[in-house]
Amino acid sequence: MPKISVIIPVYNAEKYLAKSIESVLNQSLKDIEVICIDDGSTDKSLEILENYADKDKRIKIFRQKQSGPANARNLGIDNSSSDIITFLDADDWVYSENSYEKIYNEMKADNLDLLAYNHYEYNNELAALLPDALRKYIFEYDDEDYNKVLLKDDFSKYVFKFSPFPWDKFYKKSLLIDNNIKFPLNLPAGEDSAFALYVMLYAEKIKFSKVKHIVYRTDLNTSLTNAKIHECLDYPVNVAKSIYNFLNERNLYNTYRIEFLTSNIHRVLGHYLSQTECGHERGIYLNIAGDFFKSLKINNKTLKQIAKLDMAALELLHNKLNYPIFIVFKLFNIIPIFQIKKRWHLKKYYILGVPVLEIVYKNMYSKNVYLFGRFFNIFSSQNY
Repeated sequence: MPKISVIIPVYNAEKYLAKSIESVLNQSLKDIEVICIDDGSTDKSLEILENYADKDKRIKIFRQKQSGPANARNLGIDNSSSDIITFLDADDWVYSENSYEKIYNEMKADNLDLLAYNHYEYNNELAALLPDALRKYIFEYDDEDYNKVLLKDDFSKYVFKFSPFPWDKFYKKSLLIDNNIKFPLNLPAGEDSAFALYVMLYAEKIKFSKVKHIVYRTDLNTSLTNAKIHECLDYPVNVAKSIYNFLNERNLYNTYRIEFLTSNIHRVLGHYLSQTECGHERGIYLNIAGDFFKSLKINNKTLKQIAKLDMAALELLHNKLNYPIFIVFKLFNIIPIFQIKKRWHLKKYYILGVPVLEIVYKNMYSKNVYLFGRFFNIFSSQNY
């Protein structure tokens, strides 16, 4: 039985596939299997795979009609024969020839469910590795949590803040099989972040490493995801729904409710809206997002819990969806020391029951401000 299974979904990657495959075949750890799933490529990707498979029997090729990387990776998991699994995209490559051997030995020595490592980013236009200051995707954890075994209580704070990439980790296969963890289907994007969350929910023993083992090629259009991501306006909401359904089905929602809400407020409202320039699209998307959050029946108690964990998430709910907010913070759970009231046209702040600040929005250019009861009118030439 091979020591690791490397699963590579392939879609129209003829320009980069050879480098990716060779970076795996040339690893110092030779006892591996390379599972390549052609996702209905229309270029020479399949021909390239078959040429490599003829020369190296460690390569297994599976074909499927174009159905996306999630289905391809699930097919790879189902057909893997190793105790340890990792993933690689067809346009990326393994940085060092001894990377897999080092990670494998560390996984086995500590009997880990998961080992997450770092990556380089390669800009295709510049044909160069980017310095950390210019990298787009950096996921950092507390310094004291690197390079040591973390148990459930140690890494629970990262469950909803984990790197979403499937290819920067080694997984114990039994973690996936025993808990029926798969990549969710029918999502045009974001299935990898859902999968990462599912893994973290069930892992018991993990480790973070700062060592960079993978080179991630940026600014490409070789995956099916990139072709579909702009066709589906509401994909962040669909990802959130998929995670919500998973948590409910596994009776985990109540345990992780506040963390789920906080992270998905940022995902659904913050990140995506910042990339949606068209006003018409923003309006449609806000309606979709608003319906989703209303379906979750977020009450004042929940809003207070969100505020304690992440006030920025609460502000997003109010500012983007005009979510009415009334929160009271009490000293010893008795004395109200701070209150917040917010509606679409009104914001009020109280300290010890005394109104400190009141903002009344008159129109898109004018607002009345009352500071300790004193009136100010503020006019702006810009939309507030």
